[in-house]
Order: sequence, then C-alpha cells, then structure tokens
Amino acid sequence: MHLEKTISALIRSTKSSVSFFMTSSRRSRRTLTASTQFQVYYDMALASGGQAIEVSKSSLSQATDIIVDTSTSALVTILQRSRNPGLVESIPFLLDKSVSNTTIYITGSSLTFNLRSPTGVTQSNTVDNGPLGTIQKVGNLQRIQLNGTEMGLWHIDMTTTQPYTIKVMGQSAITFIYDFVEEFKGPHPAFAAIDGRPSAGSPAKLLLTLTGEKGPEALELQEVALMEVSGVKVSNGTIEKMDGGDYLITVKEVPEGEFVVLLKGKDKTSSSLFQRQTTTQMSQSKVTIKAVADSSMLPGEVFKMNFTVTTNGTSGAYTIRARNDKNIPMTHPSTLNLVSGGSAQGTVSLTPPGNTVSGTDVTLTIEAEGPGGSDSNYAVLRLSVLSKVTSDGFRETDSAVVKFQWKRMWALIKKLNEAYLYVECYFSTDCLVKTGVTAAENSALHHRNK
Repeated sequence: MHLEKTISALIRSTKSSVSFFMTSSRRSRRTLTASTQFQVYYDMALASGGQAIEVSKSSLSQATDIIVDTSTSALVTILQRSRNPGLVESIPFLLDKSVSNTTIYITGSSLTFNLRSPTGVTQSNTVDNGPLGTIQKVGNLQRIQLNGTEMGLWHIDMTTTQPYTIKVMGQSAITFIYDFVEEFKGPHPAFAAIDGRPSAGSPAKLLLTLTGEKGPEALELQEVALMEVSGVKVSNGTIEKMDGGDYLITVKEVPEGEFVVLLKGKDKTSSSLFQRQTTTQMSQSKVTIKAVADSSMLPGEVFKMNFTVTTNGTSGAYTIRARNDKNIPMTHPSTLNLVSGGSAQGTVSLTPPGNTVSGTDVTLTIEAEGPGGSDSNYAVLRLSVLSKVTSDGFRETDSAVVKFQWKRMWALIKKLNEAYLYVECYFSTDCLVKTGVTAAENSALHHRNK
C-alpha cells in the first residue's frame, strides 16, 4: 500500500484508532503473517490500537459489533499486547471499581488460552458461556464480554505459539491525556507540545493529566512507563507533580521500537488501583520538522509558510508530503536534500478559495520521509482563514445584517461602559477623569465625591 506512511502519520497525529475488516469468499483461511497485503493492514491496526479482523462475507454483520463497542462513550484501554510469534505466557491486567462493560479482544488463528479472575476462577476459550464471561467467535477474532467487573488482578494465560493480539477495554471516567513536550530554557522556562514524534537520542518528556468523575485530586499517579506492545521492554519514568494537577514524566531510556504509554494509579475515593494504556503507538525519530504560522490566511490570497527539516540520520533526498483537512489547494517541494547533522528549508503555499467562510479552522500536516523510508516525522499546524478588516471595523465578508446588529451591539456596549465608569467614579474618592465626558462633568463628579 503506497499510502501506508501517510496513513500512519495521520493516525499518530490525530491519535485515532482504526480497525480493518478483510473479507474474501475465494481465499482460504490463513494466519496473520501469511499474506503480505493483509500484514500491512494488521500493522496499521496495531499501531492505532484497532483490530485487524479477517472474516467471511456471511459473518461480516457479526464482526461489525466491534464498531459498536469502539464507539461507546467513556471508553478506556486497560491493556494491549501483540506477539509474533506467540508466547506461552501469563498476561496480567488490573480492573478497578470504576470500570464497567469490560470486553477482551483476542485475534489470531488456532489460539488456546484460559481467562483467570482475581479469585482464581478460570474459563477456557473453548467454553462459550462460562462463569467469567461470554465468548463470541467471528473469523480470527474472539470477543469476550465479562459477566461483571471483579476488582483486582486478572490474567490471560496464553498456551499457544501462534501470532496473536490482545486488547482489554472498558467504560470508566478515569482516564488521562498526555503530550510529548520539549523544554524551553531561559528566565521563564516552559514546555511546548511536540506535534510529531519525539527526538531520538535524548530522554522523552511527557506532560500528563489525570481525569476522573471526582476530579484529578481524587486520583494518585503511582507509575508511568513507555512499553513495547510487541516486545517485553518497559522503560519506567520519573514523576514530578506540576502546578494545576499536571505531571511531568521523564523517561531516560526510551524503547527503540514502537511503544505506548502505560500508567498505574490509585482512586483515593474507593482505594482501588487502576491501570490505563494509550492505544496509538509512538516511536522516536532522528528527523524533526519545525514550522510556525505567525499570521492567518486570507480568502483568495496565497499564504506562504516556511518549514525546516533537520536530520541526525541518513543523508540523501527526503520526500516531503503535505495535506490539510479542508482540501485547500496547496503546493510544496516534493523533496529536500539533507546531510546527516544538517537541515534544509522548504515552503508550503496555500490558497483558500475566495468564498471561504471567515473563521474557518484548517489543520495542516507536513511530513518528511528519509531515503528508502528508513525514518520519518511530521508536524501539525492549526491555521485560520480570516477576511480582511475594513476601515469601519468590519470584515469584507460580513453581511449587511451582521454589520447592523454589530452597530447596535457596539452602541449598547458603549452605553453600558459609560454607566459603569460613572458608578466607578461616583464611589471613588480620587476620581479625576471619566472617559467620554467633558472636563466640567468630571469636575462635578470630583466635587460630588468629596
């Protein structure tokens, strides 16, 4: 698939989850790695935290239940793992009191496993309706709906060497939001969000916020780590509590491959431990893209924005791609030549149509890919289209009705403002000037306050 890199960048930049349904009446059943074409979809689904489901056309309606599951509100990911080849292992996951409607998704062919509750009750995957849940099998997917949410440490005991993926989800008000950030030093140090992949060769920093039904003050963050979904490496981070309930996480040894953010904490109101995980995979890059939009776009006029690509990786021609979510016509260089340790500059030009509504927000994504697809990164910018402001304070696209209503509003604001200033001066003992009145009126107010 020639759009794989572009779609992967889009998934990462929007933190979206994508699932694929593969159907064919003429194709025999196969394992996850038997088809190169299917492997592409499998990789993208895994990277986004979605599912790659291979079903027959007659079973497609059953598989679409997954779409209903993933569109449920207040959905959180508790666990996600991938093994290729499979491993005989016991995979733990933690369920807390706030979680309801817990569902487990396991994809793969010819899989055998046992589900084990915190109290030791077990259920084999061969039992469709058991003491722990109901198992629905569609194509290469086994969907397990737990009968209830028993608090504590659960286990999925895998007893197969076939490739498989595991994902545990549920509904809960306890979740978190995060951004990879970089620090700005100086007299007023601060952190700015990284819109692309974090830079390789340096510690990763995350700014993280916990949210819950009773606010972040009712939650205690205990552990944060970057974890390989397809491997076993877990890199723990140090936690620093910031103002406003945020946490700054520093991870010194970042996994070399794809990773997700895993956190554990405690709900102080129920004294139950919780576990959450991000769905979208991330990785570091030796390529960086910097761009700043210092003005708005005007309808019907060309808007130019410079960007800089830097690499500490492979030298050569870097492929440049750009897209925007409003399909505004645009041009950009197709390639930039870079040497390792160097940078190059390019320009993106956008021309919003003349009838573009003032106030339209545009998301622009610029991507740079190294020679042979060895490395890539992206930058996401938020732009706005605003009409010109005329001498009377209105925008060129404002209608006569809008201008009339605005003039009435401005007159009302002016009257209210003068009334407010009068009251303020009346009660002030040192009022000497009142905006919009004569010196005599100010003098009268001054003596009146005496």
